[in-house]
Amino acid sequence: MTVESLTTASLQASGAVPHRAETSAGDLAPESAQNSSSHRARKGLSPSSRSTQSQTPRASSSASSSTIAALQDLRTGLSAPPPMLTGLPQHSLQERTYKLIIRQQPQQGRLCGLGSKDKRPLDPLPILQLRILKSDGTEDEDAENSPNLILQVSLRKQSMATGTHAESVLVESNATAHPFTRMLEGRLVASANVARDLDGSRACFFVFTDLSIRQEGHFRLAFKLIALGPGDPSSPGGRVLAEALTEPFAIYSPRRFPGMTESTELAKCLARQGIQVPVRNDVRRRQEQADSDERDND
Repeated sequence: MTVESLTTASLQASGAVPHRAETSAGDLAPESAQNSSSHRARKGLSPSSRSTQSQTPRASSSASSSTIAALQDLRTGLSAPPPMLTGLPQHSLQERTYKLIIRQQPQQGRLCGLGSKDKRPLDPLPILQLRILKSDGTEDEDAENSPNLILQVSLRKQSMATGTHAESVLVESNATAHPFTRMLEGRLVASANVARDLDGSRACFFVFTDLSIRQEGHFRLAFKLIALGPGDPSSPGGRVLAEALTEPFAIYSPRRFPGMTESTELAKCLARQGIQVPVRNDVRRRQEQADSDERDND
């Protein structure tokens, strides 16, 4: 034993130096944990705050890595394929006869201006009926409900001298940047509307509500029934199932236009069923009032 050890032992025996408590690490752990908990409680921290705080940077780093990886996938990933139109229902691919019936065709119209707001609808509105017949002559009502069937309209210039007609698309404009503009204005495609006819029977109609023409003269409207979806390779836009052509009608200048006529019973019938067809009811009454006023003045 060294001199320092002997001196310390003798001093402890005499009471000058207190005895040091011999404790193990296990005995110190509870007290240390209790003191640490009390310290955190005074600071308003929960016992798990320390571990949470220590894990937050790691979790944030992991989230950032995931976001960066997702953005890289978006940049390098393949683009989504274009939407594909499904074909007609299988039953309509069988032998069918498609008939377009012009139930209401325009008789006249007023020349519209080049501005998009100066539209003058044809009078009366073009309304066509579609009939799809099976091989046994019965009507295929399911095929008439297909959303893939559309009706497209185009304009034909009528020559009153020769009786022939040709496609008429463009008309000259005063604008230098665009010397030509489209002659037939409005929605050139219509979808089917299944409704009740005048006699109460079920029928499939196509209605063109806002067609107008930008040139004076005589014209015809040509209609094509098109089935969207895969079909004839020579016609990527769809298959033409039926066609129809109206009788010639006149487009007048504003001074020569005789005025709009009253809506037909067919137009009123479709409007009552919720189809968007503009209806004019007071044209005849206004005309009768004007004639009466002229007689009174005479």
